Amino acid sequence: MPTVHKTGQALFLGLELATDQLRATIVDETLELVGVESVEFDTELPEYQTQGGIFTNPGDAYTTPVEMWIKGLDLLLEKLSRNHDLTRIKSIGGAAQHALVWWKSTAVPSLSSLDPHILLHNHFPAHVFSLPHIPTASDTSSHTHALAIESLLGGPDHMANRVGICASSSLVAAQLLRVRESWPQEVWARTGRVQLASAFLGSLIAGKWMGMGEAEACTTGMWVHGANSNSLAPGQSPSGYWDETVLDIVGGSREEGRRVRGWLGDVDVSGGGRRAGNVSRYLVDRYGFEPDTIVTPFTSDSLSSYLSLLPSSNDAVLSFGPMDTLMTPAQHYIPTRLYNLIPHPAQDAGEKRKYIAVLASRNADIPRAYVRDKYTKSWSAFDRLVAIVPPGGSIGLDDKLFSFFYLQSDIYPLSHLQNTAVRFETGVRVPEFRDLRANPRCLIESQILAFRVKWARMFATGVLGTPRKTTASPSPAPQTLSAVALSSLGLPFDPYDPTPLPSRILSTGSAANFPSVVNVVGDVFNAPVFVPASQVEAAQVEPYRNAPARGFPGRAALGAAYVARWVWARDREGMSVGLVGFEEEGRRVLGKRWVATSGAGLRTNVNGAVPSTAGTAATTTAAGSSSYGLAATGLAPGLGVGPSRSGLGLATVFVEEEEDEELERENREREQQASGLGGVGVIGGSPYNAFGPGTIGGELGFASRGRTQTASTADSLGSLSSPGLSAPSTAFTTPDSNLLSAGSFPGTGTGANGLSGALASPTPLTPVVALPTADAEAQIGLAKVADSDLDAFMTYAAIVPEFCRLEGMLIKGIVTMANSQFNSQFLRNGFDQGSGLTAAKELWLGSKIKQLDSQTKPPQFVKVIRDFQEFIESDASILNLFQKMFAQVPNKPPYNLDPAQRPQVRDYITMLSLMNMVLTEAPEFMPHAFVGFPLNAILDWPMGTPAGFTAFYFDSVNEHLRRILNEWATFLASPASCHVLTPAPGGWFSDEALATMGAFTDDYVHEPEKPHYGFNSWDDFFTRRFKDGRRPILHPNDTAVVVSACESTVYNIASDILERDLFWLKGQPYSLSDMLSNHPFVHEFVGGTVYQAFLNALDYHRWHTPVTGRVVDTQMISGTYYSESPGAGMDPEAQTGSQGYLTSVATRAVVYIQADNPDIGLMCFMAVGMAEVSTCELTVSKDDRVVQGDELGMFHFGGSTHCLIFRPETKISWTDAARVGSKVRLNQSIGSVYTAKPSSA
Repeated sequence: MPTVHKTGQALFLGLELATDQLRATIVDETLELVGVESVEFDTELPEYQTQGGIFTNPGDAYTTPVEMWIKGLDLLLEKLSRNHDLTRIKSIGGAAQHALVWWKSTAVPSLSSLDPHILLHNHFPAHVFSLPHIPTASDTSSHTHALAIESLLGGPDHMANRVGICASSSLVAAQLLRVRESWPQEVWARTGRVQLASAFLGSLIAGKWMGMGEAEACTTGMWVHGANSNSLAPGQSPSGYWDETVLDIVGGSREEGRRVRGWLGDVDVSGGGRRAGNVSRYLVDRYGFEPDTIVTPFTSDSLSSYLSLLPSSNDAVLSFGPMDTLMTPAQHYIPTRLYNLIPHPAQDAGEKRKYIAVLASRNADIPRAYVRDKYTKSWSAFDRLVAIVPPGGSIGLDDKLFSFFYLQSDIYPLSHLQNTAVRFETGVRVPEFRDLRANPRCLIESQILAFRVKWARMFATGVLGTPRKTTASPSPAPQTLSAVALSSLGLPFDPYDPTPLPSRILSTGSAANFPSVVNVVGDVFNAPVFVPASQVEAAQVEPYRNAPARGFPGRAALGAAYVARWVWARDREGMSVGLVGFEEEGRRVLGKRWVATSGAGLRTNVNGAVPSTAGTAATTTAAGSSSYGLAATGLAPGLGVGPSRSGLGLATVFVEEEEDEELERENREREQQASGLGGVGVIGGSPYNAFGPGTIGGELGFASRGRTQTASTADSLGSLSSPGLSAPSTAFTTPDSNLLSAGSFPGTGTGANGLSGALASPTPLTPVVALPTADAEAQIGLAKVADSDLDAFMTYAAIVPEFCRLEGMLIKGIVTMANSQFNSQFLRNGFDQGSGLTAAKELWLGSKIKQLDSQTKPPQFVKVIRDFQEFIESDASILNLFQKMFAQVPNKPPYNLDPAQRPQVRDYITMLSLMNMVLTEAPEFMPHAFVGFPLNAILDWPMGTPAGFTAFYFDSVNEHLRRILNEWATFLASPASCHVLTPAPGGWFSDEALATMGAFTDDYVHEPEKPHYGFNSWDDFFTRRFKDGRRPILHPNDTAVVVSACESTVYNIASDILERDLFWLKGQPYSLSDMLSNHPFVHEFVGGTVYQAFLNALDYHRWHTPVTGRVVDTQMISGTYYSESPGAGMDPEAQTGSQGYLTSVATRAVVYIQADNPDIGLMCFMAVGMAEVSTCELTVSKDDRVVQGDELGMFHFGGSTHCLIFRPETKISWTDAARVGSKVRLNQSIGSVYTAKPSSA
């Protein structure tokens, strides 16, 4: 224990449980930084084998061990006691990542009476938690469960009105539901308490159970806020309450819902402005804290980071990271689906309620890293491309470029779209920009413009109160649009009006370290951008990490320390002293400090690894830390930072490891240019080299406004402005050495701008530096990194209408599919196959039509296509149907034109030509495309017309289609089809494909060291096998259990099935005689039950027996291939909406099994081939003995559906996994049989 010192200024400790670290920050009464400690999980606790604090191995991906947190807390407390006088700590605040801790219901050591001689992690080992590895905020596996809850509550509007938030994978409600439905039942059964990570950390510090704060409760999806007039029920507490309906959904019953309510405990609705308790006796005895040390309510890391910036009412806080968030003070509680609304976590219960409005996007760091890896290979090149490419990707007004990256499931209205990148040039969707260099800029613009648009829609609700910009702009007043003009543009807001926008942007996160990014932010919002001075300095050391560099404080830990100081002052002086709000009090304390120190800046680090440079004016404190105050360099107060300011504005070189890869890439591109392959449209080509001197300065304002520039950006601008500019601009770090020696590029070699041409010294990355910063920001530790510019704002204002139009097209496409007959169930409950499918199909089809049109000679049809053509043209009735089916396709979007505005398939000759083309092609990987369904894509619209329904029901038509499909099947089973089984773009082993297929490398048998991963053909790959043990049967000896026969998504469960029914009607009822082709066993199943589930194209396509027994018969039933239910209409997903209908008409394989369990008795498995999946191969025969989990057969070549049919005497209790829309794994339990009790009559 350290020596006790009773003298000295009071200190305040902030704790932060982040994903990768546990951090501690200490400040004094003036909020000056005093101490920083941290524990890095990966390096200091290597026994847990985490990466970035999480597991990445399959099955545990995006989870973290709770025991590691506790062990990390032991280490952190030891460091604090060793390096600091803990007797001076008067108050402790805390924050934590968003995660849910699951305690067992069995005896847990009393938090208030822990033995101080034993470390915490020995008191709380892994076995005291029912879920030892818990999902982190990066985990999206609960997204489908969130959508299910949203659907059951009536959709996003109803859910937001009820609980203040709509579906998100981070909802506690969704995580609870997922554990109940997807994890072993014992996990749920043995749970006795659940806590958010913040309350968990607070409980360990205070030595008593702490409930979650109201701010975090409002993000769970289960809490009704007291100010919510939409949902406050009679008799309920005006302070808020847990919503019983949501609890019942989560628990599956009223009884289990009440149990969940008990797990959650009470919510702290005090506002966060009071002490929650005192430090535990354990910490007093073991580490020397004073017994009266206050413990404040703990909150989430994002809210604590927000508090650390002390935002004013007109500010917006933009945090970059795995999830980007834009947060701002809100004056009213008006819940909608457009944003999340959270009570302020640090306010007095008696003051007027304050709120924080939150806009969020999960498509944040991941798309940025994806674009970096695909196009630049380094962040420095990424930064330069964002800097030199003009707004919208071009200097013209009508040829702007737009990109939308949806690589992860996001919140409404993008809930059902993922693994998709969409690009537009001049309003037309394209697979790739002609000039690849536009990609980084367009990505950043789309991310920031999306926030800009969301902000305008949020402001229109009135939740923010009065207009945000209260100071006059130094620039001329901008133009505005009339109501008529806005209506014609389809906009609910004026993009030229800056009044509703924030006055300042306060930004954090690694993306804010890049000059080009913060400049775009300032331009789009017409506001100056400020970054914490500590982050600006830390960026000179580690610009790429969201975590702080060594010795620098974490923002959430700092915010927690600020809260600790605020609560201590209120507690000491009494709650009735009339202290102002948290932010106002923080600014008052820092302003007082600023005056007392004659304008000295806040200390930014303690013993931090700050680079030293000649001329640096750093001062050393007694603690050994550098003080880089914004006015601590001899500058007059208010002038901010000049070139001599230490640590901010250093031109230190940071060479990245990826630069070698970048150089190799650039060399290849220069070689292409030298051989005449360069030019506009190729990286290294130059659509941007037409900018004359001053154009960049005038268009983007680089030369005339306050901006942070990297050295590389300045070099690029110098090249662009050089006289006689005619060669392509240098898009990457270093030009090719041959071109340097030839003197081909202005601004290279040892030319006028003095740049070195040595390939061994690639251009370094220069992070943001501080611009002159006013006192108001400097005294609270902020540094200006980008200024506002009205001209740039007007440029983006002109782009906003087209951005909204294109985004709206994508969103409307999603909504349309979500409202279709099939997707109204599936998409709301997590079935993502349909998302973006229509657009992807049209894009693929458009490329094939373009390829066909480019041929100078008519195509030579193969024999099966020639035979089909002769058949159509030799029969007048058939010819009439094939002519009418194309004429009946509506001549309006989306049926008439593809995304490139070319005609869709409009006649049967085009249809035959396209069929002829695909017969010698294997399907390439395309996200959301008709994978394995090219013929289905060709016939998508015509098969939904009345003539199409009639034509594709004829046996003679289906016979020709069978021959065509057999021809294609022969090719797909040949080695020639392996051309798509590669890691190249479009290949099935590309990074994008492997990411889309999930745990492919862990689940499936393959040999990556061999060509094509060891697969001999496309069909061999398609019918791949699971590795042993990947889909185990959990209860192999329980014959009452029925398991899933396929890896699939539940489509329907129907009972009381008729022997014959009108299966072609809109409801698509099951008709047993038609399904089983009048088999003698039909009468056994009349009145019984049908369970149907769908396999998408990426699923495992083998079938396995759901029960143990004997095969008593099998059937192969020929059927139609492209017949669609007349009740399904123009289904954008072809036959997906006709699955019930297809059970009676499509090609089918049937296996009848006499189960060993007499309560099951005779049951039937039926595989239904859809479209190209016409080949249903049985691998069992009559009289075969099958054990639950044994293979029955397989589909070939695409997506499909299957049914389990049970007798009326078979009584099945379906598990929660068998809910419609749920994804079910092979061999997962879907139900169990029971013996019905005889009637008492």
